[in-house]
Amino acid sequence: MIAEWLSDRAPDRGGPVTREAVAEGVRDAARGAERAIEQQAVPQRYGDLVRRVFRRYVDRAAPAGPVTPP
Repeated sequence: MIAEWLSDRAPDRGGPVTREAVAEGVRDAARGAERAIEQQAVPQRYGDLVRRVFRRYVDRAAPAGPVTPP
């Protein structure tokens, strides 16, 4: 993954990125943040902040409702 970030080329993900795929990625990141908090990899004083930030990300990435195709 780091190699993709540092690369000059766009990563080949096999097609367009969907809103659902982005939402799933954000949920995965939130679960990872929660695990980091539980394993005390995140300082205790920042745990609530990290939870709130990732909760906002999950809420914003969630589909707003049925999407009608163009």
